[in-house]
Amino acid sequence: MPKRYVAYKEVVLMHGIDAINRSSYADRPDLSADYRLELVVYLTSYSGDWDNIGGTISDALQGQFWDNDGQIVSGQVHKIINKKEKNCRVEITIEELNYS
Repeated sequence: MPKRYVAYKEVVLMHGIDAINRSSYADRPDLSADYRLELVVYLTSYSGDWDNIGGTISDALQGQFWDNDGQIVSGQVHKIINKKEKNCRVEITIEELNYS
């Protein structure tokens, strides 16, 4: 894998773990559940296909939020391009789905 890709996944995972630690959840996420994933991606250019962005982020969070990213049964990626913005960012919403 390219070093840049691996580095990006490590940054996403680091921020994901930090979000868990700062959240109001008493317990860690149920790694065996099904999930809905929503990403709002703020970019400064049109680089990156939406499906590659979603796949990279869902791979990066594997093992901390779910056992396998195949457990994401519903997902959306919203790309917002703002060429005047200096920094890129991603807002991640994860919802555990309970079918009972």
